[in-house]
Amino acid sequence: MTEYMKSVRAFGRKRLADTVYSKEEYELEELLGQLLSEAGKVGSVSDNPFLEEIYKYSEWIRYDEYTAYVFLMRDALLPYIYFRSKNRDNLYPWLISRKFLREITEIDDMDDDIRIPLYGALEKGHVSYDRYFPFCREEILEALDEYPELKKILSDMLGTIKQNRIVVIESGYMGTIPMMLAALDSRVNFRLFTTAPFLYDTYQDKIFCRRYEDIRKFETMYSQDLFMQYSSWRDGKFYVNITTDDIVREQSLTEIKMFLKG
Repeated sequence: MTEYMKSVRAFGRKRLADTVYSKEEYELEELLGQLLSEAGKVGSVSDNPFLEEIYKYSEWIRYDEYTAYVFLMRDALLPYIYFRSKNRDNLYPWLISRKFLREITEIDDMDDDIRIPLYGALEKGHVSYDRYFPFCREEILEALDEYPELKKILSDMLGTIKQNRIVVIESGYMGTIPMMLAALDSRVNFRLFTTAPFLYDTYQDKIFCRRYEDIRKFETMYSQDLFMQYSSWRDGKFYVNITTDDIVREQSLTEIKMFLKG
């Protein structure tokens, strides 16, 4: 079997040339509503078997009417569609990407400053979450003091949420952004699809599965990886550009269609 075919079989899609995006901007939440409507009219559903795992993950998150749910795009687009298709309230799609962080802070790898405390906690032996989080929180807040504009924007975003509990949803690995939000607001908890193996015992009930090797499959769905990209942040809203590639759009809609069932 060629390396190309191994890639197709492993990740569930063919490799594509660099995806091209339009220059037109779309407000994120409105766009997601349009996608949900368009997907409802699509006749076929993607045959990618891994979508069932993402669906099960979405079910596992569970819903509570007194909790707000923050979905970190692009990776949590499909779980967001799952919740929104069921007419759930208190849903917040946020695109806190590297591009967003770079735009606000004017620093290319600003997220490294947040990630370093996560490693530092483990190096000091803080494996259990009740020791890991307090160490990380102090270090993350100290790092954020270097970026007052970003700290204010994120704090204000969290401040718009009135519920007493907030659950942040992401694909996983280190949980850098969920941990940053948790450091800023004591209401925040999070649910990851998986995490790095060295964090299995730390995040425990915060992860859906201990199959870190599946994270690549999760993050490379057409809809979550290629359909849109961050464009800008203004007036308290995220704006994105969408692909001009018809294949990516068609495949994205068939994936989203899967999350409209039941």
